[in-house]
Order: sequence, then C-alpha cells, then structure tokens
Amino acid sequence: MAKTKKRFVVKKRLSLDFFGPDWAECYIDYTPITYTEANSLKALRDVDPATLDETKREELAQQTIDMLKSHFVSGKGYTEAGVVDLEPDDLTELPVEIITKSIVILRGNIDPNLAAASVS
Repeated sequence: MAKTKKRFVVKKRLSLDFFGPDWAECYIDYTPITYTEANSLKALRDVDPATLDETKREELAQQTIDMLKSHFVSGKGYTEAGVVDLEPDDLTELPVEIITKSIVILRGNIDPNLAAASVS
C-alpha cells in the first residue's frame, strides 16, 4: 500500500483581545505568506511614504490589503450585536491597528501569540 503525503494546514492567528474584554473571543486567522510576498512587505516597509505621490501610496496600500484578504481564513469581530463572523472584505472596516499587526504576524518575524502584546 502506497503511503500518501500529508498536507499540513498552517494558520497564523491574530487575537483581537487587545481591544478590550468585548473582543476577548475575537481573532483573525491567516494562512502564511510566501517568501516572495514577505520580500514585497519588506520592500514596502522600507519605502518612505513622503517620497510617493498620492496615487502610488493608495496603490501600495491596496496591494497590502489585497494580500491580507487573499490569506484570510476566518475570524470573529465584535459589533453592537455581539461577536460576529468576519469576512475578508471586513478588514478595511476594522481599526487600522489590525492591519499593521496582521502584517507583523504574516511576516513571521515574531511569535503570533505575542504579537498583540508586543506590537504597538
């Protein structure tokens, strides 16, 4: 009998509990980024926004959001109605801290379990 290869699913979780007790059960799960995407993020980090025109800044911001959406797996957020399921399109409606913390986690240079506490 031939042995089949197992495919492991890796998720990186961003806990959203740093927003307070109402958000304690909230999170976003992402799939890891590729080496090429990590290099693109590094290049973006090194760009001085003051040197870019408005169109280029918007384009780079949209590329980043598109990448986050493409790696979005699932999540929970908090609204007046309570805890709700998140969709990729919800990323742009959430506080900007979530975007910056998501990028840090996806770069993979820190423990995702410590990201919420250690990234400001």
